[in-house]
Amino acid sequence: MLDSLHLYVAYHIIPDVKYLADIVNTNSQSTLAPLEVLTDKLVGDTVLINDDSYSTLEGTVYEPGVKIDLSSSDQSATNGVLHTAQGGIKIKVRKPFPVYWDLCATQPELTRLSSIYRKQTFLFDYGDGNTFAGIKWEKSCLKYRAGVNGYLGDYWQVGMGRSSSNTDNLGTCSGNSWIEFTTPLLVKGNIKSGSVIIDKIQLQSQCRHCLILFL
Repeated sequence: MLDSLHLYVAYHIIPDVKYLADIVNTNSQSTLAPLEVLTDKLVGDTVLINDDSYSTLEGTVYEPGVKIDLSSSDQSATNGVLHTAQGGIKIKVRKPFPVYWDLCATQPELTRLSSIYRKQTFLFDYGDGNTFAGIKWEKSCLKYRAGVNGYLGDYWQVGMGRSSSNTDNLGTCSGNSWIEFTTPLLVKGNIKSGSVIIDKIQLQSQCRHCLILFL
């Protein structure tokens, strides 16, 4: 059984050797505190820890983060790297809340395309794998479909396994073995599905062992 002091200290330790450039390259970091993570973001030249916002039934909740002191951070040691925060960092304790997640509307790379978003079907190339910050897939392309039957009239379409996608004759997206979506903030604990609408991704699949990861 870990006491509160042990947990507090463990929450300030990342098990990997990471400089700030490594930290801001991902959105969250595992800590030595069991099942606890630190979130991070780069805003201009400022690195913020646990600067989070999420939606509840009462509206959007914003939790101001803690700045990292750039001048005194990135200090190399024999067994790690030392960073300095400009304030206290406490383990987050949140009450459960429902999560409303629109797989299309939460992708800024799509929504800023005003001539495409909810207006026409479009193929997004795989490129270098960084076409979307919140969507990763194996290869080929990802198809956005608009003006179709569905909860909000649009969804993602991807071929899975041996099946490919050529809807509307826009070109063929070859079959993938995986696709990943980054979820909104989820509260730690048991996740219970109440009213779930799965209407934002269409899998054209002929594979028996397809795995979809929502991270």
